[in-house]
Amino acid sequence: AIHKARGDVKKSLAREFQADLIKRYEKLTDSMSGGEFKVDATSIGSRRLRNVCLDYLCSIRETPEEQMVAADLAKQHYETANCMTDKVASLSCLASMDGEGASVRDKIMERFYREANGDALVLNKWFTIQALADLPDILDRVKALKE
Repeated sequence: AIHKARGDVKKSLAREFQADLIKRYEKLTDSMSGGEFKVDATSIGSRRLRNVCLDYLCSIRETPEEQMVAADLAKQHYETANCMTDKVASLSCLASMDGEGASVRDKIMERFYREANGDALVLNKWFTIQALADLPDILDRVKALKE
């Protein structure tokens, strides 16, 4: 009940402030593109805020059109990521995608797995993200990952 209520509040906030979230996300994306990767407090904060905006924007996925918009945004985020933090943020959004976004989710999950190249720590993130997905068949999915 608490999990559902939290998700409902997130979706309500995302819908209410969608234009602002998009504007902030795009501004942060523009400020980060083409520059070198930095590990200073400002850059870390900007990445974190951008990933939070992504998370809220990807929570809007009630209709097939919204599902595709959310999946495409998360995919674009993944494809332009220059650090693991951004890839994990994208993957976390995609993990709970179903409906029209499911095919994008599956492709990026497979891509992340291949890119991990057997690295145990990275694969642990891959397993964890999928196990935490908000999908009705999550137990079956996690069991399938073991095989």
